[in-house]
Amino acid sequence: MIPRAVMGETFGERHASVCRDKNEVLADAASLAGLISGWVESSFQDIQDIQDIQDIQDIQDIQDIQDRTEI
Repeated sequence: MIPRAVMGETFGERHASVCRDKNEVLADAASLAGLISGWVESSFQDIQDIQDIQDIQDIQDIQDIQDRTEI
């Protein structure tokens, strides 16, 4: 590959190219951060759902024990 400076690229052109590259990287990082944030939020919701199910099962177990001891 021939370096851009050899191909006649000016400082202004190179600066603009670097700025575009930087902005693309920042946009990709923001997109990735959004994906991670969504994944974390979803994971916390899954954990809460599991805890709710466990709480319901615990209540049912307690009720079963109470029903058996009342007989």
